[in-house]
Amino acid sequence: MSEIYSQYMYSYPHKTAYRPVERELALKHLAALGGSGVTPGLGGSSATPALDGGGVTPALDGGGATRKLPDVGHTEQASAPVARRGGQAKSADGKTFAEAHHAVQTAPGAWQTPPAPLGLYLHVPFCQSKCGYCNLFSVAGADEALMRSYLKATERQLRQLSEAVSLTELPFSSLTLGGGTPSLLPPALLEQAFATIERFTGVTPVSVYSAMELAPAATALENTTFLRRAGFSRVSLGVQSFKAEELRAIGRHSSPKAALEACATVAAAAFAAFNIDLIYGIPGQSPASLAESIKTALAYQPDEIFLYPLYARPLTPLAQSLRQQHNARPNDKPGAQQGAMPAAISDQAGLNDAAMLQLYRHGREVLLGAGYEQTSMRRFLRGGAGQSAADCGFERNLSLGCGGRSYLGGLHVCEPYAVRAQDCKRLLESFCAKTDFLSGLYGYALDEDEQRRRYAVKNLLHARGLDLARYQAIFNGRARKHFPFLEEWCKKGYLHEAAGSLRLSPSGMERSDMLGPSFISKQVARLSAEFYMQYQNLENEKSI
Repeated sequence: MSEIYSQYMYSYPHKTAYRPVERELALKHLAALGGSGVTPGLGGSSATPALDGGGVTPALDGGGATRKLPDVGHTEQASAPVARRGGQAKSADGKTFAEAHHAVQTAPGAWQTPPAPLGLYLHVPFCQSKCGYCNLFSVAGADEALMRSYLKATERQLRQLSEAVSLTELPFSSLTLGGGTPSLLPPALLEQAFATIERFTGVTPVSVYSAMELAPAATALENTTFLRRAGFSRVSLGVQSFKAEELRAIGRHSSPKAALEACATVAAAAFAAFNIDLIYGIPGQSPASLAESIKTALAYQPDEIFLYPLYARPLTPLAQSLRQQHNARPNDKPGAQQGAMPAAISDQAGLNDAAMLQLYRHGREVLLGAGYEQTSMRRFLRGGAGQSAADCGFERNLSLGCGGRSYLGGLHVCEPYAVRAQDCKRLLESFCAKTDFLSGLYGYALDEDEQRRRYAVKNLLHARGLDLARYQAIFNGRARKHFPFLEEWCKKGYLHEAAGSLRLSPSGMERSDMLGPSFISKQVARLSAEFYMQYQNLENEKSI
């Protein structure tokens, strides 16, 4: 595994760790959104999600069989749930997850998630094509009939959710459309979606902070003008590269011409915030070609630039291509397993850490030299635009459609997750036929230990750092005691304390993906590993 570029931690725990959630638990946490804003920290009932199930994870081959998989070790803190007895996962004090959740919620002075902003998210899972590196829930080649069917399903979903909780009384502060490529929806269908959302929630693009993702090939003037008139605050344009050969290398069906035209169209629309996504680490990319792409983007004066490293995530076309290239070569070591990805490219596409780090540092230097401020390993802001002083980790979110996730206090839930095109298509069709949107959900209940991990990593990976006094006030304990490896990071120069906060140094910031996974609990690591092992087992069976 690549040491520095191994895992993007900002969505901890990842959906690959989610398991079936009972309807009653989802309903309980959804209803809590209508309370004072302090949602239950933990499940606290017998209706807890099947977080363990004796090692059984859902079948992903479209059949009815489930598969029992072995445990997977992971180095981390001893405070996480680790013991296994009688087929149930146990916490360090020997309690089952259901027992531990109940004890934490009902004990005097029980810890709960603090009040937090509430976002509304609509996932639009349609793309013109599936990019080689994409591990998001998306379907390529959908016609307008399927789009209409999907929006009808989200309307039924909103109707049911509004019967469980008064959505119009919830304090939504943002509306986001992600995907996929939301701009693939024609303006008439976008208008229909906005009208449905307003009818059930009272939210409009102009009433809250609103954001939408765009792709160069789906950024027509008509769409952009419509979004501007609708009142959208922020648009994010996924350019990735202005070089044709680099776009081909990552399986992205776009062109420099389309990217240039899209940038010009969006810049002219004068949204309050304009972001451009770029990727480094593309095979064949050089520091000079990366700098050219960055400077091309800078010509449009975007408020933000996200500079992402290229990953070859499991199950993506890029990872499969690299695996095939690896299998076509003689194994380097005697006894090496056929099909196993070499360490250098298991999570990152073909460049070693030194080459990736050189590209990152060069790109960072160009952006800082242009007056941009770095707020995380990936995010650069022009003149500090959009900088927030608030900490993160307790965001609440209500997600519509399939592919997004809802953060309901201590419970994270979503529709079933998939990466492969055929699995995404099957799940999308299932969602379009669905009538009960509180059933068939997957999720993860975060106990206090998991909440600490999420809060700590999300704040540490941001330039403002982890406010130590606030952490102690929330969790009634010291961050350094909960996570002793922080001291080692300080000794190595990755962290330093300033103004009462632990903050990443430049050498720590560039290693965010290496440092972040230290916060993954054994439980989350095991469940995520089982998710991918199912696919590996299926592939092995096909080869027999």
